[in-house]
Amino acid sequence: MSGVVSWLYMKYYIHYVPGRMRIESPMLHDSLKTKESETLMKGLDGISAIEIHADTGSAIIHFDEKKINC
Repeated sequence: MSGVVSWLYMKYYIHYVPGRMRIESPMLHDSLKTKESETLMKGLDGISAIEIHADTGSAIIHFDEKKINC
C-alpha cells in the first residue's frame, strides 16, 4: 500500500471538478512507475478511469465522489 501512498503525494495539483482530477508530477515522467501506479489506482474502489501521460508528466483520474472524497 505504500506505493499508492507515495504516488498520491503529488508535487503539483492542477485542476479538480466533481468526479475528475488532473494532476501533474515529475514522477509521472517515469514510465515504469506510471504503469505500476496506474495498475494500483485502477484497483481502488471508486476509480473509474485513469489516463497517465508520461510525456507531459500528468494524469487524469475519473472517480465516484460517493466512494472517494477529495
